[in-house]
Amino acid sequence: MNGMDDEARRNLHILEEVSKNHQISQRALSERLGVALGLTNLYLKRLVKKGYIKVKGIPGKRYLYYLTPTGFAEKSTLSIQYMQFSWNFFQGIRTQWRDQFQQMGSEGVTRVVLCGTGELAELAYLSLRESALQVVAVVDDDRAGSNFCGHTVEPLSALNTLRYDRVILAAAGVDPEAQTKLRAVVSAQGVPDARVVGLAA
Repeated sequence: MNGMDDEARRNLHILEEVSKNHQISQRALSERLGVALGLTNLYLKRLVKKGYIKVKGIPGKRYLYYLTPTGFAEKSTLSIQYMQFSWNFFQGIRTQWRDQFQQMGSEGVTRVVLCGTGELAELAYLSLRESALQVVAVVDDDRAGSNFCGHTVEPLSALNTLRYDRVILAAAGVDPEAQTKLRAVVSAQGVPDARVVGLAA
């Protein structure tokens, strides 16, 4: 499987939540899914109709949700697909970073700043370690003062005083919208767009 569509990811999320808590309310489930209560009800009904979830009414107009044997099998299948999708996705990103950093090194770039922290930034950092580029700083307003791969994270305002050749948009991944927003934030610190590097979508 090369990708995992939204419906499959949503179904996996619901099946996981129900398997962890039979008494979960639709309201709590909708909050965890990040969708409206009405949509959550619709999604649950579809999974019940497919035979993945069994519903049992209890006093107080409440319900208990149980995974059926078919539901457990579907959850296992979706979990495996999700792991395969995640592995391929992260390997693809790491390969892109590695290729981009090698190209930058051949162009004379030596000093870079990593913008962002988290899983995608960790992949960028691992790829940087395989290159000749030197990470001079890691910047992220939300994590300023914390530690990231041996670097004390600095606020984005530090871009005004640091010496570097490129700023790596590590937090944005391949999401064009996230890259546009992060580029705007970095640009507000006076960094020319030509010195900002992100991944292709």
